[in-house]
Amino acid sequence: MICMSEINSQAKISLGNTIRGLRKAKGYSQESFAEACGMHRTYMGIIERGEANVTLANILGIGKVLGISLTCKSLLRMLGITLQHIPSILL
Repeated sequence: MICMSEINSQAKISLGNTIRGLRKAKGYSQESFAEACGMHRTYMGIIERGEANVTLANILGIGKVLGISLTCKSLLRMLGITLQHIPSILL
């Protein structure tokens, strides 16, 4: 059985990897990306390594800088959560 802390850890790592990949695809250095998001470079590194519990406000700010619209479905995908297990009313 998977415990909640393991799920949380996996989600943070998946989110961090996704943010890193999107940042690199847009040509941002970690430092310039963090600055554009209004964050410190070291905090962005913590996010990208999956070590931070990122607030929704920070996730939305990151999405804005990346030029992507963050819906509930896209956030779940970024976290590596399969949509088939989520009731459609929540999406």
